Amino acid sequence: MAAAIKAEGPKLVKKMKGVICYNITDSGSGAGAWTVDLKNGSGSISEGKKKADMTLTVSDDNMIKLVEGKLNPQQAFMGGKIKIKGNMGLAMKMDAINKVLMKYKDAAGADAPAGGDSAPASGIAAVFKSMEAQLASQGKAMVKKVKGVICFNVTGAGKWTVDLKNGNGSIEKDSSKKADMTLTVSEANFMDMISGKLNGQQAFMSGKIKIKGNMGLAMKLTQ
Repeated sequence: MAAAIKAEGPKLVKKMKGVICYNITDSGSGAGAWTVDLKNGSGSISEGKKKADMTLTVSDDNMIKLVEGKLNPQQAFMGGKIKIKGNMGLAMKMDAINKVLMKYKDAAGADAPAGGDSAPASGIAAVFKSMEAQLASQGKAMVKKVKGVICFNVTGAGKWTVDLKNGNGSIEKDSSKKADMTLTVSEANFMDMISGKLNGQQAFMSGKIKIKGNMGLAMKLTQ
């Protein structure tokens, strides 16, 4: 959503003209509540419950189905799968949000548009765009956990430096920033690592990735 709003926020604000709070229940990932402001400025998204024109309460599973288009918002409401409080008119516009979201896939999507560019980004670039969006809400917590600067040298795709040591974290492509650890990996193995198909430690032991610098950071890659 953060990537979608960054690229098409003004259009969504013009269509929606409202603030929506997504109250996500029974989430093992601790998703909690998120407030999506599609009423002011170019739009924004923030973690937690804030004053909203409409609050949508939904389970983690049904939230994913809504976003993927597998669950119709109106039918879900009538069937009791979602609860809506506030401006019911906004519920009728949910499809406008979902249509935009489908264009901005997560790390598993290889063709997610990057920012406002019309050309699709590579799968690798999409991953780092996704990471960048996560830092907006979880950067401080990640810096506290990782405490290091990691350079991902993805052969054939480029280098991305992920700073999880300073401030709220940051990501830069082709940065000159000194890294505590440099991880060299092929595009295919990088995507397998991100999707959880390839264990970082096992990949290192088998020579699928090369690590230079602080080996302790390699143990934190799963985070």
